[in-house]
Amino acid sequence: MRRGRGEMPSFHNTNRDSDASFCSGRPSTSSIGTAGYGGRAAAASEPVNKQVAIRNINTYLSSHNFPFSLSLKPLPSTKDITATLRFVVSRIGFTVSKVEDDLPLLLKFLNCPLKLQKSVLRAAPPPHSFPALLAVIYWLVQIADYSDHLSSIDGTGLYTLLQMEAQLNFIKNETQDYFSRCATEAKQMIVDVDIEYRDLERMEKEATDTLKAAELKSRETMKQSEEEIQMCAYELFVLIDSVSKYKENMESKISEAKKDLIDIVKFISDAYKSTL
Repeated sequence: MRRGRGEMPSFHNTNRDSDASFCSGRPSTSSIGTAGYGGRAAAASEPVNKQVAIRNINTYLSSHNFPFSLSLKPLPSTKDITATLRFVVSRIGFTVSKVEDDLPLLLKFLNCPLKLQKSVLRAAPPPHSFPALLAVIYWLVQIADYSDHLSSIDGTGLYTLLQMEAQLNFIKNETQDYFSRCATEAKQMIVDVDIEYRDLERMEKEATDTLKAAELKSRETMKQSEEEIQMCAYELFVLIDSVSKYKENMESKISEAKKDLIDIVKFISDAYKSTL
């Protein structure tokens, strides 16, 4: 049946691992093609890798009691290629009506990185076109083998995987929240240290101004009685000593705060790197 523009292809999804993929967040067979199999499948079209590809394909077919195998000499017939493609496609949960029309659409749906012309599927492919077809079959076999592996996971194993993934996600979220809190606290510590440093600068300025005023007053009152001079000198020394002690105390606090800040930033950096 001819399909109008925009009409869905006539293959049907009977994907066995779609529910597990949807629930667990694991890639389904429709999303793993470009992740790692595409490069190896494309390499199958190279002359040196044809034998490896055909051997892997036949091993998979034989493991499922497929009635025949493919060969490079002579090249397989159109009938054998079509039967092989129908079988492999069925192993990943799809059926196709007309292979030459539906397979290119299915490959696109599965994000296959390989291109295949319809003309290759309508008649026995010439020798120069067969490597491209071989690469596509090899790619589909890898997807089918992975789909079989997912299907072999029983309910208990799948439940365990889901539980582990949920726990990992929980730990990840908790870690991210902890890092966020640490970052907020670190920023607040920077603000607090900056405020204390500004207060210290202000007090140093006030102490300097007071000292200058005291020196001026001391010169002005030098002619006063010795008792008054001694009293002023004592007050001055007390003030200087108090400012000096306060400055030492504040410098000690600022030094400790900077050290704590550096330790926190280093801890956050190391912990973040460990999650990558």
